[in-house]
Amino acid sequence: MFVTLYAYRAKLGRRQAIRSLYQQWQQLLRNWNVASTELLANCADPGDMIMLARFRDEEAAWAAFESGDYRAWYAQLVRLAEVGPTVSQYRNEQCED
Repeated sequence: MFVTLYAYRAKLGRRQAIRSLYQQWQQLLRNWNVASTELLANCADPGDMIMLARFRDEEAAWAAFESGDYRAWYAQLVRLAEVGPTVSQYRNEQCED
């Protein structure tokens, strides 16, 4: 599993546009067989948001990130964010005791 997090602060009055962009993102990621996605808003400050995608493997994630469609989507997210987005990527870590 490979997870990508997009943390950002939405511009005032742009949360509905963020939700619409999230729906577009879900459609886009189907091309790369994404396992799941989520859109999260901070309970205390709803403008503080995170989008996350769980890819089945790292190769699928990089194929998505390198596409022109992804770059266009990301540019829209930047325009809707007051701060960020900060992008973080994580691999599944199997722990043994």
